[in-house]
Amino acid sequence: MRINFSKRHWSIEISLLIKFFSSSILFFV
Repeated sequence: MRINFSKRHWSIEISLLIKFFSSSILFFV
């Protein structure tokens, strides 16, 4: 359960990071 939760949290953080990076790239371009 704990591992599953951490995995889920990881995927959420990754998606947020990707969103942030893609928006920053779009902004700079």
